[in-house]
Amino acid sequence: MHSKKLFAMFLILASTFAHTGCVSKADVSNNVNAWIGADVDELVSHWGPPHQTHVNKNSTRVFQYSADESGMIPITTSVTTLVNLPYSSNCKITFVISPAGKVLRAGWKGDTDLCHRHTM
Repeated sequence: MHSKKLFAMFLILASTFAHTGCVSKADVSNNVNAWIGADVDELVSHWGPPHQTHVNKNSTRVFQYSADESGMIPITTSVTTLVNLPYSSNCKITFVISPAGKVLRAGWKGDTDLCHRHTM
């Protein structure tokens, strides 16, 4: 009987993870792409210094911002914690800056919810 309850709770948790948040990939893309055409000083004023940078051969600069998140999610009953499940997610947001200091391109990859929180 105990294993059936644990399995049922696992299914609920898995379903919750599969449907977390109301944020779509398009939402994140729209937030990131809204910076195209902005001045690099405005970008850095809002985002802070990039976590990584490099200069391309064509003199464009690449600014990368990243976020990582991890922790434990307790699976509990009204009486006790059954198990703690580890989770981790990451997000990388990239801006290409022209030699004139304007954002030319923007992109992102990673966990949609985490990226969305970092593009607000």
